[in-house]
Amino acid sequence: MKSIIILSVFLVCSALAASSDKDTESKVARYLKSCGVITSLKTTKCVKRSDEVDKELKALVKSKDKDLSKVKASCKDTMECIKELKCKPLEEDHKETLDFCGRALFQDEFKDCSKKLQALKKSDKDAAKCLEDFKSETKKSTKDTCTFLKGSKDCIKAHIKKECGDDKLQGWQKFAQDSFKENECEKAIGAKWN
Repeated sequence: MKSIIILSVFLVCSALAASSDKDTESKVARYLKSCGVITSLKTTKCVKRSDEVDKELKALVKSKDKDLSKVKASCKDTMECIKELKCKPLEEDHKETLDFCGRALFQDEFKDCSKKLQALKKSDKDAAKCLEDFKSETKKSTKDTCTFLKGSKDCIKAHIKKECGDDKLQGWQKFAQDSFKENECEKAIGAKWN
């Protein structure tokens, strides 16, 4: 049994070493300790996928073509891989990639709902009032974004639920909460999300 564990550690270390990550050994040790040998071996695949997403994002930033289709496909694969393993340290190490991918995939899934809400703005004055900045093309200050998210969330939730259904509502709530947190809205406007 001991030789199997040592061999497994060696295999995981060898596979992850190729990723040129300075703290690979400590990550492998955490994966082994928290997630077991078999899961740790499978993490190699997920780490490589996450690294690919990171490379694609860097290339996208430098590129004139802002086509997200390749990144979204990689994101979906990476998220499925990491979530399927249920290895908390792996999720923590790749949180930034998972967060970006979650937002990118959500925005793609939310396009049809967004179109419905834009149409509703034109036909319903009450909806127009709370949705006025929903898809604003103008750049807003952090304070404006935070105020909008906090002040309009109940109204927006009602319209999303009515026009698009519960699954889109849940996705939007997570997206909005993440935006609230990332913009440090508690600090910017002195209010909590809930």
